[in-house]
Amino acid sequence: MRQPRHRGWAARRARGEARPTAGPLRAQGEPGDCFYIILEGEAAVFQATPSGAKKVNHLFKADFFGERALLTDEPRRAPH
Repeated sequence: MRQPRHRGWAARRARGEARPTAGPLRAQGEPGDCFYIILEGEAAVFQATPSGAKKVNHLFKADFFGERALLTDEPRRAPH
């Protein structure tokens, strides 16, 4: 079976990036210019609310995020 021409497109453009162990990685409302895969460690996800930040998710190794903003050209948002 012939493979699609776009197969591996994301893998060829992927790059590793070490991130700090504390502090925000991305903010709700920012433009989506990339998405992330957690290779090690974990990350808490917070959503801005009128009463302050609310923890809405916790991500671990092999989880990913940011794909929606990247694919739809919408601002980043935390999951509901």
